[in-house]
Amino acid sequence: MVMSIMPRANRFAPGGMVFHLLNRSMGGQRLFEKPADDAAFEDAIVETLEKLPIRICRYCLMPNYWHLVL
Repeated sequence: MVMSIMPRANRFAPGGMVFHLLNRSMGGQRLFEKPADDAAFEDAIVETLEKLPIRICRYCLMPNYWHLVL
């Protein structure tokens, strides 16, 4: 059986709006065990900003979740 996956339609996101993104782990599991994990997450953000410039107003990394305000 072949399953096809339909892509999600692009969302309309005009400039000048604020977006709050967050990701929490399941069951309180730790996402960031050591400082190198935080650094890897921040490196991934920098790499993304090089390809897609977005203004990050604030961010917060906690052991079991993260927040971005864009």
